[in-house]
Amino acid sequence: RGFALNHNGATSINATFSEFGIPTTQTDALKDYLFAFPAETAPVTGQQLTLAKSSPDSAYERYHLLQQRAKISLPFPECDLVVNTSINGNTRGWAYDRQASVFNPDGTGEQALDEASMESMIRNSDAPTTLTCAPWGSGNRIGIDRDSDSIPDFDEVMQGSDPARRESTQFRASSGLWFNPDRSGAGMDLQFGADLMVMIWFTYNEDGSPNWYQAVGPAGKNWTAELTQLHWDPQAGKAVIETVGTVSIAFSDTLNGQFDWQVGEQKGQETIKRLHFSRQATALPFTGLWFDPLEPGYGLSIDTQGDTRVVLTYFYDQQNQPRWVMIQQENSLSATGDAISLTGPCPWCDFVSASISDGGSMTLDFSSLDEAQTDFKVFLGSPANGLWERYGITLKRFTEVASPVPVF
Repeated sequence: RGFALNHNGATSINATFSEFGIPTTQTDALKDYLFAFPAETAPVTGQQLTLAKSSPDSAYERYHLLQQRAKISLPFPECDLVVNTSINGNTRGWAYDRQASVFNPDGTGEQALDEASMESMIRNSDAPTTLTCAPWGSGNRIGIDRDSDSIPDFDEVMQGSDPARRESTQFRASSGLWFNPDRSGAGMDLQFGADLMVMIWFTYNEDGSPNWYQAVGPAGKNWTAELTQLHWDPQAGKAVIETVGTVSIAFSDTLNGQFDWQVGEQKGQETIKRLHFSRQATALPFTGLWFDPLEPGYGLSIDTQGDTRVVLTYFYDQQNQPRWVMIQQENSLSATGDAISLTGPCPWCDFVSASISDGGSMTLDFSSLDEAQTDFKVFLGSPANGLWERYGITLKRFTEVASPVPVF
């Protein structure tokens, strides 16, 4: 801290008091008094250290010092020692318990680490580990329960709630693309807005042409909703909605679930899981559903992981039937990617691998996490022929910004 006019001491106390003709000897005496003023903040508070596999033993001497100061409880604690690292791409944290001499984790049911086990983990970790001597009384909040809602941070990640929002405590599945590994080539996008979960189901008709459905219902671990299908009304310039069945998903956790569907007289059940295509952190979280406010009824389903962006464009063909194509791009603020058109088996048809053909291209330019400009021309091959092109369109996000995908 600085003792002067600025918060960081940039304007010296000598310069300040010289304007008033105060002698240097008195100024020095005042500085000595301020620096000696008693406080409950120990010198170790705020000190931080990052260790890696390659760190020399001398670096661990400082770690031992931080741990030693964190043990002190009388006359008052000097700091709360917090440990943060990354395991399998997931941010993890521990807070030191000076009474039990262990590091408590940010996940329920996980074993606390004694001092020797913590040091061994740090020395053998593939990721850097950061240790912080936080102000005493704040260790649990900084290390293992960020929003102080009594639900540890990693538990919240596992159940899909937000560790940084106290009001976010309920189960929420991972936002983004899901699929049945036994029937790849089709799948669904699950997104959230307020207390609702929105599903866009990307699948196929009996003739193999691409088709999509939509469902919206209250979010929860056991989700159910009416299944609707949209068709384009060219005269009205908008989509017409028709209820065609029901869907439900029973989630076993945020990344796995059982999908039940009924379309007309057809019904079925599938095991689904979250689609992972990158283990890297996502710097630009554009995952969500996007639409054109001036022409609602079509849109983009975007999933971003690491430096890769997958976009499914759902639109209508020349017969005003719902269709979709897929684009893969670099996950940057501005990118262009080629589209592919797929044909495959309907949900109740015997499985065959999807066939791929050219489907056009798309350019996306993001001005924020909630707005993008796009130019695209997408089309379909046989048996469904259709063209959908838009230029200079401004798209808006209408679902929430997705949380990072847990990786295992």
